[in-house]
Amino acid sequence: MSNRLERVNSEIQKIVGKVLSEELEDPMVREEIVSVIGVRTSSDLSHAKVFVSILADDQKQKAIFACIKKAEGFVQKRVAEELRLRRVPEIHLQYDESMEQGERVLKILESIKGTKDESDS
Repeated sequence: MSNRLERVNSEIQKIVGKVLSEELEDPMVREEIVSVIGVRTSSDLSHAKVFVSILADDQKQKAIFACIKKAEGFVQKRVAEELRLRRVPEIHLQYDESMEQGERVLKILESIKGTKDESDS
């Protein structure tokens, strides 16, 4: 990946993170931890996938992501205002489950370790 693309990804991540945490009015979004995990911008800068993670229970995650997805146009507008590029990528918000998957793996590993410790006794 080129340095320019990395800088664009980093800037988009900062802008979207700020918008989601400080500028969205929805109280449901504000009361949970919403993080921008990463950004993948196409090489021609036409599209950017923005991966969002939400720290909440499953039902709330879906509802919060639906609110965030509805605000995609607002997020796009704010990125266009702050990003200093002639052509601003079209923002596509995507839910990222990697944190939840990692948490599940850790719980499995802990349960395996607990089972092993019990059998060693």
